[in-house]
Amino acid sequence: MTDQEVARLTGSLIAAVSAAVPTLLDLDERFQHVGSWSNRARIQLWWWGFVGLNAALAGGLYLAVETNDALKSQPIWMRGIIVGLGFLSLMRQKFGTVSGQAVGIENLYDRIRRVFYRRLELAEQVVIAEAVTRLVANSDLARLRQRARVWAATLPLEQKDRWLQWIQRVETDTVSDDEKCTVLATAIAYDFQRV
Repeated sequence: MTDQEVARLTGSLIAAVSAAVPTLLDLDERFQHVGSWSNRARIQLWWWGFVGLNAALAGGLYLAVETNDALKSQPIWMRGIIVGLGFLSLMRQKFGTVSGQAVGIENLYDRIRRVFYRRLELAEQVVIAEAVTRLVANSDLARLRQRARVWAATLPLEQKDRWLQWIQRVETDTVSDDEKCTVLATAIAYDFQRV
């Protein structure tokens, strides 16, 4: 392998990583549940598939534009970062609006992203349902209430008060204990993130 080929590969790899890291952070912020092995594999496939797609496209873009005069003067690592982050910016470009609909690369990219996110959301719903089923089957109301209170106690003061009030409302609700267990188990399964 020549020095020039190594430099091209290095720049392409840096561009790929520069595009993959923000994508990974976005996914990590949005999807937090792992669950059973079968669902874990499904989630990981879609998760890393989306990260890999972004990385591959950014790496390919680097190879296509590496000889651009504006980039040529930059060191390889800087070219890679510029192209990788530029790829993500490019994917969010819209060229105009026709009949209230955005026209541009952003539309295609968002549709592809929604396909991946929808698959991840479906797998995540299965994971949550499995966790709720396990919690309800293996705990009684007193245990679930205690677990919820312990979790709430770890939160910052303003959130802690809000969640303790919510737990109190669940406890005093007129629904059956089974329904209370399901509500608390669901909140625990979601780590109180989305309740």
